[in-house]
Amino acid sequence: MAAATPDEQYSTLLSRINELDGTHIGNDIEKDLLRTFPERINTGNTRTVDSLRRCLRCYALRNTEVGYCQSMNYICALHMTEEQAFWVFSCILEDILPSNYYTPSLIGGRVDQQVFQSCIAWKLPRLYSVFKNTNTLLEPIICPWFLCLYINVLPLSVVCRVWDCMFWEGSGVLFRIGLTLMKSKSKYI
Repeated sequence: MAAATPDEQYSTLLSRINELDGTHIGNDIEKDLLRTFPERINTGNTRTVDSLRRCLRCYALRNTEVGYCQSMNYICALHMTEEQAFWVFSCILEDILPSNYYTPSLIGGRVDQQVFQSCIAWKLPRLYSVFKNTNTLLEPIICPWFLCLYINVLPLSVVCRVWDCMFWEGSGVLFRIGLTLMKSKSKYI
């Protein structure tokens, strides 16, 4: 936040969010707003939706290479003030996760998913052989885990702890959590 140029300050970006009206980024954000934690947003709390909209639009203006990608809405829906949420969101995307995690190619996220599958082969070889022998594609399962940082998989209280660890130790925590989830369900698989 302190290192941001005047053009990157939240208040400056906030003054420009109308530039995204009618654009594909603006439209994509609008589509996803009401899908984000519908049990909380559909209670008539328009302040929550408006705040999330502003954060996502400001980030799209801040980082035009990334713009907006589905699942960013879940990460940005943090329990803090709007500007704090914006800066924490920026930090996650720019400092903690590998680069290109949310670019249109999703190459950073796709690489992490491939590395994760290698981790399964290494740490859980019996489970990995079941996936291989049954031609099970893991990407549809693990993609939301990594892109949403487990917020749609685990209870919020657990996600808060996972994120605490991620802030402290880095994105490698995501692999350990995924392996733990796989191992905990291995007898059913």
